[in-house]
Amino acid sequence: MKTVNIFMLLVLLLSCSGKKAVDNIDIEPIVQSKPAAEQAKTKEYTVKIIRQFPHNGESYTQGLMLYDGFLYESTGLKEHSTLQKLDINTGKLLQKVKLSDDYFAEGIAECKGKIYQLTWQDGTCFVYDAKKLQRIRNFSYFGEGWGLAYDGEKLFMSDGSFVIKMLNPDDFSLLGSKSISYENGRAVYDINELEFADGYLYANIWQEDRIVQIDTATSKVVGIIDISPLRDIVSKIGHSEVSNGIAYIPEKKTFILTGKYWQLFFEVEFVEKKR
Repeated sequence: MKTVNIFMLLVLLLSCSGKKAVDNIDIEPIVQSKPAAEQAKTKEYTVKIIRQFPHNGESYTQGLMLYDGFLYESTGLKEHSTLQKLDINTGKLLQKVKLSDDYFAEGIAECKGKIYQLTWQDGTCFVYDAKKLQRIRNFSYFGEGWGLAYDGEKLFMSDGSFVIKMLNPDDFSLLGSKSISYENGRAVYDINELEFADGYLYANIWQEDRIVQIDTATSKVVGIIDISPLRDIVSKIGHSEVSNGIAYIPEKKTFILTGKYWQLFFEVEFVEKKR
């Protein structure tokens, strides 16, 4: 009996000791993780329309830019590819260069008084005198050409993937590349037309009515602009395909946007949405 009593006492002491240890543990409450977009705090924007003006509804827009007070547009498709100079107030065609029927034109960018124009699968970049629209040389490159932009030092070229290549404007040699992703790490596919504005790279996403704002220092998307209100307008007045074309007006801090076969240009401000 004595042995049994000692054993029972030990069990009781161990039991009490164990409970006390458990009581002293700080148990963290279970917290569900936030959605990736909320964690990243990526800013979301919509568009405020300042004005709208005519755009040729037969233009398959591949690139758009502003230079010396005029709009320049690159239009695509074989047998229809052009580089055009337009009046920024009326959209009126002022000058046009037609490419050979074999070429499918893509994005454009201005660098040091020259306009660079990509082609889709031909591996050729045409270079023009910006004021005269006279072709002065060609460059060759590997892979597809989609969008093109200039940051003041180098050219940035998209190819429809999540990768953006950086090129030397003097000889079109490859300087490096960046893999673009959202803050949650997901790759940004289908990067199309490009435009630099106030230190950020803006890009149309193919087949989506949104533009992403990219910090090229981190290769991350820091803003997403919903431009679907523009499609609501153009779809009511005629045939319209994907949104494509971004031109920045720095003195007004506004953007001119359009799309393939859209009948309108829109000058807009990007306005942050309220969460």
